[in-house]
Amino acid sequence: MKPIYTAAIGAGLLFIASSAMRPALFQEGSKRQGGYHGATLKSRASEAKAQGKHEVTVGVPSDIPQIVPSLDHALANFLVIVGRPIATQIVVEHDADIVTWYKFHIDTILSNRPHHLSQITLDILSDEMRPTQLLPIAKDEIVVIRPGGTLIVDGVTINARNPHFPPFDTSKTYLLFLYNSTDGLAYAGMEAAGTFEIDDDKLLPLGRDDHPVVQDMKNLYGNSLSRAREAIEGRVEK
Repeated sequence: MKPIYTAAIGAGLLFIASSAMRPALFQEGSKRQGGYHGATLKSRASEAKAQGKHEVTVGVPSDIPQIVPSLDHALANFLVIVGRPIATQIVVEHDADIVTWYKFHIDTILSNRPHHLSQITLDILSDEMRPTQLLPIAKDEIVVIRPGGTLIVDGVTINARNPHFPPFDTSKTYLLFLYNSTDGLAYAGMEAAGTFEIDDDKLLPLGRDDHPVVQDMKNLYGNSLSRAREAIEGRVEK
């Protein structure tokens, strides 16, 4: 796991990319909360079979996000969109890590930061990690990478999950804070704290209640999408 570069550093997680666009979540020294710790998917399947199991759930490595002091700070450093996932692709890195790419249709761009673009581009990805099934990426689309996913290996269903950041649901619409690149690739820089499900006009935060961005969305806009949209778009226009 040899990192090639450090992706955009700002408010959010530090992400490191290897030849497979590896975030810091997947570095050996950063594995926490039930990560793979070097086990391959085949070895996990073999272990499950030995125990008479046909399905197992494993954690995904998680890191500690940098402090994001406010919604204003986040708006200055992230692309903010309203969108819905329309397609997915599972990839496997080094026979061990399950990763999911999500193609989103962008309904609205609320804020597009003018700097700190991620250096994650298609040409740095290894063949095993490229979201080939989701290409090309249209102007109103973006492809977001997430650690985790579900894969059947040797007859065993392996679910890789972050209990604090559930997978995106293709039946739902989201407000997302993303680090994106010129190639239309992106990652959730604040993980759950920068992800809100949308129910009619209501923003349902996936992040912890005590996160500053989650608090600001509630205190400033009452978790109302229309109020947040008006205020954010107004700031951008200024």
